[in-house]
Amino acid sequence: MSKRIISCQVWEWYGSEDFIEGRYKAKGGQEFVFEATPETDALNEDELIDIWNAKRNKHGLYFRYEAQSIDYYFEPLPVVFKDGDFDITR
Repeated sequence: MSKRIISCQVWEWYGSEDFIEGRYKAKGGQEFVFEATPETDALNEDELIDIWNAKRNKHGLYFRYEAQSIDYYFEPLPVVFKDGDFDITR
């Protein structure tokens, strides 16, 4: 099976504990990786983002994770910096 990566904007709550007074501030990004399944493969990117955001990007959470995109995930390839250049090793 393939993997997918969810790229999110992180929002942190700054305000009252009852979430009445205050606001969310952008706090950078976070990525999440999941194994694709026949169920997730049957949905398009917008549908997957809606499912994610319905639970993890709603008012009342101290940290919100707003999905921006979902793409195929590939393991990073190692590189070595030597003699003033990057060498891609395989």
